[in-house]
Amino acid sequence: MTKLDLYSLFYSVALNKSFSKAARELFITQSAVSQGIKKLEAELGVTLFTRGAKGITLTHEGEVLLNHIRPAIDKIAEGEREVKKMSSLESGRLIIAAGDTISKHYLLPYLEIFHHLSPQIRIEVINRTSLNVAKLLKEGRVDIGFVSSRLSDAELVYKKCFDAHDIFVASKNHFKELQNREISFKELSALPLLMLETSSTGRLYVNEFFKSKGISLKPDIELGSHDLLVSFARAGLGIASVTKEFCSMEGLFKLKTPAIPKRQVCVAHLADCPPPIAALKFIELIEKKKL
Repeated sequence: MTKLDLYSLFYSVALNKSFSKAARELFITQSAVSQGIKKLEAELGVTLFTRGAKGITLTHEGEVLLNHIRPAIDKIAEGEREVKKMSSLESGRLIIAAGDTISKHYLLPYLEIFHHLSPQIRIEVINRTSLNVAKLLKEGRVDIGFVSSRLSDAELVYKKCFDAHDIFVASKNHFKELQNREISFKELSALPLLMLETSSTGRLYVNEFFKSKGISLKPDIELGSHDLLVSFARAGLGIASVTKEFCSMEGLFKLKTPAIPKRQVCVAHLADCPPPIAALKFIELIEKKKL
């Protein structure tokens, strides 16, 4: 038996004031209880119980030990209860890292459902770019993260959420001459472009694709959010590079360009450390609902 086993055994005997009752409570033999107490007494060099005709009683040393052990045993029991509550989603936390666009246009309805099903779970969403999401995961600061394209990182495990398609949109009122026209990538690069900042994974993906075609994109305006791209495009300030799945086409049209290969929006977590139960349940909700 380990030291903790011996102390648990002592605690049970002390509370039950009986070796036989403690044996039944711990699902071991009375002989094992007796041997365990003897071993603990030998290690401590004291007698913990006096045995008489009316049963057993704690010695003074036994009372002192019990008073010190009781808070520890109670804390362990409290911890067990708390963990069981977490396993049934009666308690716990869920910390997610994701970009603003994914949070608003993809995660929000899932978070609403999850909160309704498990209101006791404390939810925290940290907004970061996909590259910084991976950093937060590896630092252990978040449970799961959502990235706008699968990264080459052996420390992380990725599960596909959906395919994302990069397109270029323009205002129907300001760029009528471009509607219903086939536009090459080379011609597109010469137009007034609106794109996300260079630190954005989506921007990097589009840049790399055009670079593979021998084309360098130099936007006229760089913006920090996808929603601003859409708003600026509606205002006629340029041709916006947007994600089709997150773009309301009201007042806009999609330019007829060759297709850009789709990318995957994924949920990620550490490869060598499974996420907490609440995070696993949230991933399961996404896989089942597919809103």
